[in-house]
Amino acid sequence: MSSEYIVERRMKRQKLRRKARRSGITVRRLYKFIRFIFILFIFYLIYKGYTGPNWYLGNDLYTNKSKLEILGNKIVKSNRIIAEMKKVPLQDIPIYKINPAKITEQIEKLPPIKRAYVRRFWLPARLVVMIEEVNPALIIAPSEEAPVVAALSFDGDLIGREFLPLNDVKTTAKILSFGNNGDDYEKWDKDKINGLYKLYKSVEEY
Repeated sequence: MSSEYIVERRMKRQKLRRKARRSGITVRRLYKFIRFIFILFIFYLIYKGYTGPNWYLGNDLYTNKSKLEILGNKIVKSNRIIAEMKKVPLQDIPIYKINPAKITEQIEKLPPIKRAYVRRFWLPARLVVMIEEVNPALIIAPSEEAPVVAALSFDGDLIGREFLPLNDVKTTAKILSFGNNGDDYEKWDKDKINGLYKLYKSVEEY
């Protein structure tokens, strides 16, 4: 085997090695570039996820039933609860930044509401408001024919005229009172209310 053939063979091997080395470098660079693009894409998805519209309640919060659900209210109408909720800015804040305590605090300012619970749901953003109201015991009217002017709960809470008539509340006792001459129903305590209710039920059963 001639020396020229050996030299030529070595040169071909070196060329193949250099070519394979360059191909390996190109593949590694391409892999790094693809990995960089993929990382950028992941960050973009995270950014869009946290700034996308699905995190926001939107301007139709109070008209879209799929975004706001109010449960448990029989005395206070939903529009009164919504009116209180509107005092807390909600539409332009991501759902994960909304403080439910501020909403419940505002809703609980309505006298017939004992407690309010607000649950947040993500993707899409929506709120569920659960209401616990006072338990009405007596309704007050000046006469049998006159409309009801007030209501009282078993705990002594006064339910004002703006929340009347009571809907879906059939356990109350009707008491006739003008609210004067020493018989001011606004000053009745818990014991008197419960005593009148028991008296009413006893007469009804008799």
